[in-house]
Amino acid sequence: MKRILFIADTLSNGGGAEALLSSYVNELNKKDYHICIQEVMQYDVKNEKIDSAVKLKRIPFFYYSKYKHVFSFLNKVNYFLLMNKPAILKDVFNLTDFDYVIAWNYQLPSFMLNAFECCCTIGWFHGPIEDLMLTRENMLRSERLKYLNKKQLESWTKAQSIITISNKSYASLKTVFPSLKEKCKIIPNGIDIQNIIDKSKQSTEVILSKKNKHLCCCGRFDENKNFSLAIQALSIIKKKYAHVDLILIGTGKLQEHYIAEARNVGVFDSVVFTGYLPNPFPVIMQCDIFCLTSFSEGFPLVTIEAMVLGKPFITTKVAGASEELCNNEKCGLIADRTAESYAEKVLSLLNDRNLYTAMSLACSIHARNFSIAHAINKLDSHLSNEVCNIPHESLKKRQKHSKQLCSTVKNIFKYILYALFFFDLNWIKENIEKKKNICLCYTALYILSLFLLPIKLTYVFVYLIQVRRMKCSK
Repeated sequence: MKRILFIADTLSNGGGAEALLSSYVNELNKKDYHICIQEVMQYDVKNEKIDSAVKLKRIPFFYYSKYKHVFSFLNKVNYFLLMNKPAILKDVFNLTDFDYVIAWNYQLPSFMLNAFECCCTIGWFHGPIEDLMLTRENMLRSERLKYLNKKQLESWTKAQSIITISNKSYASLKTVFPSLKEKCKIIPNGIDIQNIIDKSKQSTEVILSKKNKHLCCCGRFDENKNFSLAIQALSIIKKKYAHVDLILIGTGKLQEHYIAEARNVGVFDSVVFTGYLPNPFPVIMQCDIFCLTSFSEGFPLVTIEAMVLGKPFITTKVAGASEELCNNEKCGLIADRTAESYAEKVLSLLNDRNLYTAMSLACSIHARNFSIAHAINKLDSHLSNEVCNIPHESLKKRQKHSKQLCSTVKNIFKYILYALFFFDLNWIKENIEKKKNICLCYTALYILSLFLLPIKLTYVFVYLIQVRRMKCSK
């Protein structure tokens, strides 16, 4: 049985990438794979459902977890190690003995790939990566950007392959990292079609009036989702089509802003804020048109889910939706990011029943091309035939070496040293800035130095044993 480790930003923030990952691992678990997920960040907004056989490792990275303030020094330790010495984290958190390691996004998860030289490693990203593009202007402004660009290129260069989800995402890779285009493969997102249909038939407390037409937006209330565009467009639409409401499914930091905006443009009574819904499909089923207003998307799952339910959509020009999903505007219409353009596209659907019916049918049919079964078959074929080009004997030997006790112990001691170092600096810096406990700071330094001495000596001892064993093995 092949073992796969997925390293993900999170599996608990209620986003599309998390839902997609849970679907993938549940399907792969039915095949000849043993699955483990390592979550880098924990939010606990929504815990995705995964099969009991899928192992989920949580918290140990501590970076941006719910324990952030309690373990702030460990956040700094783990972030530093993840960026610079991921092999230490791999040993400390026992991320060993895998055949495949898949980084489920770029940036943080992908930086861990450098620690898995003995495995088949895959970088996976879910949207355009122009934010890593180096130009003359931003290179002069941002040393941080140059550093992240360098780390990303280094990580993906060492990976056996790279997977992305849309043509636009692939185009962005060719622009930012042209040397990597040959190792990149497109596997569009897949969804569980029958599960969506079944969930849409469940009961809901949100019952919409059958007298009106309903537009629907679904997602996190943040700047990128840009639901302001739908609210502004609604104010224009209602001047020509009075019986229409806007349903906003979700929650987030901009909720009060959207409420105020709906009042300011005079459509507050026609906007329904449902809050976060664990199952939004019964509400989407009651709506007529799905609205995607984002500035950027990778491959919007919620749009495919609406298509499964026969809902035509209006979208801005974003990856996936305005290309593959629109299907030459047979399933969705593309609008500019102005309220006038968006309103015009919505009205064209509301006023033309034949067009609406044809697009609704086309959506249901086209959505079948993005089933989870198709995606899993492509991934399974990729894993079996294209990725693992490390010679079997070499792989076996390197895996054995990576599991040596002395190597693991050495890295555990390294981790302790880093943790003590960061904790010491963090605590002393805070107290010196506040001009408090100065004497206590020096006392802590003295005690810490005494405590570190035996740890350092033990570390040197373990290191010498390892060197001797390596010489003997030769």
